[in-house]
Amino acid sequence: MEQDPLPLVLFNHPCLFRQAALAVREQNWQRWRAALTTPSLSGIWAALRSGLGIAVRTEHGKPQDIACVDKALNLPPLPDIEVRLLCAPNISSIAKNVAETLRQETLARVW
Repeated sequence: MEQDPLPLVLFNHPCLFRQAALAVREQNWQRWRAALTTPSLSGIWAALRSGLGIAVRTEHGKPQDIACVDKALNLPPLPDIEVRLLCAPNISSIAKNVAETLRQETLARVW
């Protein structure tokens, strides 16, 4: 008996989470379908609350009423996603301070 395609809630292209979700699905030969594609994070949350499908997200900023289902659905692990902060070489000291604050805050929340 063939499984129903996995309904995915996705950001519009380009999106690292979208690319990771699709790569894992295709590597594991699992059928999938786009239940919703949106440019909006609030659209992702609304689709998940409505039960339209599942999405690939980090837990950072996840609303409390959205459940993580990776273990419950026995899903394969996702690849690591690289995050970069790019700066021009000649930025002001204020911009350097902002960039450093962003770097520190990101590291504190990701690791």
